[in-house]
Amino acid sequence: MGYRGCDSQTASMTADYNYGVIFYAELQSNKITCWNMNKPLNPDNIGVIFESNNLQYPVNLFVDSRGYLWFNAGSTPILYFTADPLDLSKINKRFYRVKVKDAIHGTVCEDN
Repeated sequence: MGYRGCDSQTASMTADYNYGVIFYAELQSNKITCWNMNKPLNPDNIGVIFESNNLQYPVNLFVDSRGYLWFNAGSTPILYFTADPLDLSKINKRFYRVKVKDAIHGTVCEDN
């Protein structure tokens, strides 16, 4: 199909067929990216819709029937690679929701 670029390993992906866009949860870069399926799959056509250091280990991604993109991230899997115990006073799981239309607005994923 194509090449999305370096460091673009994906934990999950989902499609919104109303807008013709696929969303990716990228593990190595703490971001959610998009690709408009009507364009060639290459790094120039990959848009970033969300990027944050709080988005550690993004794993779940889906579009609901009302047109919202949902994604979540958690730091729990990172604990397997350290000797540190789980700190229950810190936020270990985050959930995000955005309208697909708003998520792709202003990115290369938006059909102009």
